[in-house]
Amino acid sequence: MEETILAPRDDSITQDDHVSTPQQHDASGLAKDAETEEKSTASSNDLAPLMRGISSALDYIEHLLTFANTAGESQDSLMREIDVRSNNLRTGLDQTKREIDESTATASTVQDATRTTVSSKTDAIRSDLEKISQDLETKAEGATKVLSAIEDIGKGIKLLALNATIEAARAGEHGRGFAVVAKEVGNLAQSTMQRTNEAVDLIDLSDVTRSLRESMANIGSDLDSLGSEIEEALGGLKDRFAAMSGRLDHISGHNQVVFELLDASKESSARTRSKVSWATGEIGNLSACTTEDAATSAKLSQFLRSNHIHDDPAYDRLADIKSRGKIRIAIDPALVGASFRPQKNGPLHGIDIDYAHAFAKSIGVACEFVEHPWDLLTELLFAGKKAGQPPADVVWCALPPSDFYKGVAFSDTYTYLNFSLIRRPENTSINTIADLEGKVLGTVNDPAALAVLEDVGLRWADNENKPGGIAKLSNMIAYGDISRVHDAVATGAIDAFAGDHPVFHWASSNPQSPWHGRLEVLPKPILPHPFFYVAAVAADPASYTLLCAINDFIARFRTTPERAAIEKLWQGEAINHHLTYKDEAGNLIGADELANSYQAHCRKFNIDPAK
Repeated sequence: MEETILAPRDDSITQDDHVSTPQQHDASGLAKDAETEEKSTASSNDLAPLMRGISSALDYIEHLLTFANTAGESQDSLMREIDVRSNNLRTGLDQTKREIDESTATASTVQDATRTTVSSKTDAIRSDLEKISQDLETKAEGATKVLSAIEDIGKGIKLLALNATIEAARAGEHGRGFAVVAKEVGNLAQSTMQRTNEAVDLIDLSDVTRSLRESMANIGSDLDSLGSEIEEALGGLKDRFAAMSGRLDHISGHNQVVFELLDASKESSARTRSKVSWATGEIGNLSACTTEDAATSAKLSQFLRSNHIHDDPAYDRLADIKSRGKIRIAIDPALVGASFRPQKNGPLHGIDIDYAHAFAKSIGVACEFVEHPWDLLTELLFAGKKAGQPPADVVWCALPPSDFYKGVAFSDTYTYLNFSLIRRPENTSINTIADLEGKVLGTVNDPAALAVLEDVGLRWADNENKPGGIAKLSNMIAYGDISRVHDAVATGAIDAFAGDHPVFHWASSNPQSPWHGRLEVLPKPILPHPFFYVAAVAADPASYTLLCAINDFIARFRTTPERAAIEKLWQGEAINHHLTYKDEAGNLIGADELANSYQAHCRKFNIDPAK
């Protein structure tokens, strides 16, 4: 990218300075014109640095406003997702309300039916028991008659016995009387036997027993029927309540996602306000510098210095780095596996930290890590984290090349990695992207990652009508704050995460990790070819020699044992491939492309190019 230089305006010298009548155009007039021309040339020479400084300051402010616009677009995207979730919540609540109303009606119907059935069965049982009672009463009356007859027989036998006693007293004289008595006793015995048989028939309860058995069988059948009806009704209620429970779980899931989105939206809103406020303040400062007074140049120089803006055409970033003895490297300290602190307040570790230290060592300087959220790292190449802070020299933190990052030049590839699917170990229903139907998936807030997931067939609110989908997500959450993604998967706030293997290799496999045993990286990558990381610098001529130094380091370092050890530690093995930024869509800028801008810049300002 060639640096923009504003040339002095041709009309900086007024018409009165040039126009004269023939009568006035004498020797003294010629002298005056020569003096004016000399002053005009000097004025133009003085204006060039001033206009160059103003141009640089305006570029700086333009970057701030661009960052604010990017944050605003991110917030708009989050708000669209929140809107989708809110509609889903509304639909879920309406469905749950209908299910509750239907379940209430069903419960009322079951109650009425049960009351009617129980009443009917009770009446039937009561009727059967009354019949049995009547039968028992009849049997009891018959037994009473039998007992009365037996009592009469007893009385007769008693009387005969009395007569026998009397006759016995006279046995000697009238012995024949015993024969009569004996006959009567025989008749009485016969009568007793007959009465006894009748009594047996009268008090036979076998038919009552049979009636009781039949009644019990009928009662059992009726109760079984009642139980089946109640079981069926209760089963229907159980199904409805299970559906309501599932709906409420679904609503709870939506709520969790909405909370995640709201947190991200608040963060994005804060970024927007911060950048707009920053840019507004700098516009005011620049306006104060350009008031027409003798101190304009001094004020502008102070403005440029305070914001670390370099307007010297000969400025070289690599030379500046070596002069100060430190290279400012932008990283996200929450990117586990890439750049993070295993212990709170401890030193930074990770695959990118190791690479950054190795590069700094190769050019003889130390690393100064500038910590910032991952999706804002490239902004640090143009402005510091806050007003008055210096920008970063390079971004070296899990960065894939993409045309989303404007004004950035990319290095050659320094590491290849798999783009993987991460789940909870117990969530065995998810094994491939096709299993994500109706699930909540998270990924990094990177356009390249979102494009890949769309290309492999995942659909969500932003692309649900695009043909070729194989799974419709319940929601897609693009995380800018990477520090939340491991917990989001482990706690079930999201069902799975599509991310870079190094970011989860250490977290899932190292016993010192707080997520050890709580995360699982599925063995099959999402893509058949690997992802890759590059370093990034500002795409301006001042950064060309730095980018060349990074590429030289990558080429030399690729075959060293130190690089092999880094790869094994942070992603299990080194992956070899040939992809570079040139294989990505868009007119991406690397060292080859930046060389043209650098050479043109050197020719324009008569600078000797670096060898």
